[in-house]
Formats: sequence, structure tokens, C-alpha cells
Amino acid sequence: QPQDFQIIKGRKNAKILSVEPLKTSKEIGLNIVLVVDNSFSMKQRKAIQPLLSALEEFYSIVRPMDNIHAVVFDQKNTIDVNGRKMHARTFQSSNVSEMRNFFKESFFEDLTNGTFLYDSMAVGLDIIRRMPEKSNKFMVVFSDGKDINSTVDEAGVQALARGIPNFSAYCLDFTQAKSMDAFLKAFADKNNGRIWKAASSSELLPIFKSLLSDGFNRPDVY
Repeated sequence: QPQDFQIIKGRKNAKILSVEPLKTSKEIGLNIVLVVDNSFSMKQRKAIQPLLSALEEFYSIVRPMDNIHAVVFDQKNTIDVNGRKMHARTFQSSNVSEMRNFFKESFFEDLTNGTFLYDSMAVGLDIIRRMPEKSNKFMVVFSDGKDINSTVDEAGVQALARGIPNFSAYCLDFTQAKSMDAFLKAFADKNNGRIWKAASSSELLPIFKSLLSDGFNRPDVY
């Protein structure tokens, strides 16, 4: 209660107007950018439906207060990042139905022949840099292969991520190689994050569940 507190500066006593119990304080929205590979190789590896199913797990934690952005590859159009044209398309919404429709469209109507992973990550990082400095910011990167067609390179992506406060990067490596993708691992390691390896589409759902429990639900998120 107000009478339980006293604030003094020198000879001045502050007037306590109100006291708000911690349990009634408002929650803080999450800032999340999803970078998802929608190249044709996803269809070849029969990974589209398992990934869409895994995304349903992600939708289960989304609240109206959350700030969710999605970034996918775009064969035809570009987005300007620091004067460079990046082949990517973005979408922002905390409405689950709208997000679900965006990803379905990206996989069933807008698959790309080229791979623009680094471009899409650069666009995602540009979005994150515009978010409030003191807020927690997360990027989730899903890719099933090496980048071939991007304008920016690995070093350029790492440079864009450097110095972003309160930022964590999580990567899902769906490559056929047995070892972790070196770039994705380095990106996660340098940005307070973690990387998971999926050798088959059946592993995507368990990995997403692990991400939700170990990543966004950390004690320091709020």
C-alpha cells in the first residue's frame, strides 16, 4: 500500500500516489522475426507440410500484443537495405490466420528457383534494428541449403547483426550434410542464440517445440 513506502531526497519527501502489485503489471509483447526458406528445394525434400505443421506450434504462443514479422525469398521483387537491393518479401501481423495464409501463399504460389537466404536475413536484421533498443528481439532462421543468389554475403550479414542490443538468433539447419552449417552456427553463436539440426522433415516439429520451450520462454524474456 502507499503508506508502506517512503521516498526521500535530501529534505524532500515524495508523495506516493499509488502502488501497483507486481502480479498485476502488464506483460510485454515479444519482438520476433521469422526468416523462412521458400525455395523450390523445400518442395523437393517434402519439407513444406512438416514446416507448416511446425509453425502451428509457433502460432500457439502468439498474442495480439506481440510484434511478429515474417521474411521469405522473393524472385522478382527487392527491398532496399542500406542502398542494396535484397530479394525478399516481408509480412507483419500478430493475427494467426493472416500469418498462416502468408506462409501458405509463400510455399504454394511463390516458391523461388533461386536461394536468397542472406538477403532475407539482412532484411530481417534491418527490421530488428528498428525495434526499441531496450526490448528483447528474436530472429528465427530456417534454411535447407546454402545461399546461391543473394546480393549480400556471410560477412555482410554478420556485420548487420553486430551491436544490436538484447538480440538473440535461433537457427534451424535443414541441410543434408551431417555437420552443422558453419555460417548458421556462427550466426547463432555470435548472437546469444542456438542452432538445431534436422536431418529429416519428421524432426521439424520436435525442434520447433524445443525452440518454443528453450528460446522464447526464457526467464529473461520479460
